[in-house]
Amino acid sequence: MAEYDVIIAGAGLAGSEAAYQLAESGYKVNLIEMRPLKTTPAHETDKFAELVCSNSLKSLDITTGSGLLKKEMMLYNSFLMQTALKCSVPAGGALAVDRVLFSNIITNSLKNHKNITVTNKEITELPINTDTPFLIATGPLTSDILAEHIKEYCGGALYFADAISPIIDADTVDMEKGYFLGRYGKGGDDYFNIPLTEEDYNILEDTKNSNRIIIGNKLDITDNKSYDKADIYISAKTGINIDELLEILREKTSLYDNEIKSNAAAITERHHNILINIKEIIEKINLSLGIYPIDMLCIDLERAINLLSEITGDNYTEKVLDIVFSSFCIGK
Repeated sequence: MAEYDVIIAGAGLAGSEAAYQLAESGYKVNLIEMRPLKTTPAHETDKFAELVCSNSLKSLDITTGSGLLKKEMMLYNSFLMQTALKCSVPAGGALAVDRVLFSNIITNSLKNHKNITVTNKEITELPINTDTPFLIATGPLTSDILAEHIKEYCGGALYFADAISPIIDADTVDMEKGYFLGRYGKGGDDYFNIPLTEEDYNILEDTKNSNRIIIGNKLDITDNKSYDKADIYISAKTGINIDELLEILREKTSLYDNEIKSNAAAITERHHNILINIKEIIEKINLSLGIYPIDMLCIDLERAINLLSEITGDNYTEKVLDIVFSSFCIGK
């Protein structure tokens, strides 16, 4: 007899909801999540149902597609919808949540459910030869190796369309330049609006046109250059034109400083902070060499590698530590 009735890969929104509903119906569920053993370029925690982009789940208005879907989910006692309503924050006519509280509640509920067993590991192939029902719910942040297996099994490329939703630190905004008001005349004054005069708009357009770089992405999966006005077409997966893009970035950001120009790179603020932490850890290790045992320093080294994996999406901890320990002839 099988140990589990259902196996689910991926503890995102879909996987978490599926695991909870099945467990509540009396089925034994094995919920598999690769984080924190292997992270992704977008995730920042090891929590389930982490919202990596906007904290808004869109409109609650049942005359909209997203609002009607939420209403239907509520009628079916959706675990995620119940949690979202508990964690809601003001957002006019939309349902927005406290993303940290939202993920914490879902993670704790699933980990403590009597019918759910959580396993942290990466799924590297499709379990085609198993009799146990297996649900793949890994979403757009599926690891590369599993994505390749899915593409091969389905006989074609995978596509995911999304919109960028940048997060702006409120401390960086001059609150005297705008005002709070609802969106579309709905809800309370939950949104901060920044108006532009005609002069402001023209300055913004001039700046944008002189410094912007329009990038056509994912050149490896399509020959259809949908960005007709792109300055450069790239593929992060195959490396096509990445060096050329870096050179453009250097020219745009370091026009007057040859020393900076030769070493410039563009990163997000989060990546910048991670690299600062890594630098501090490495400096600490260098100062401690010959003072503390090497196995103690490896704890700091592991921290640095794990931080780096938050940027690269790859985890080289075991490989690096194996080299270190074998070089010093000591055991883990």
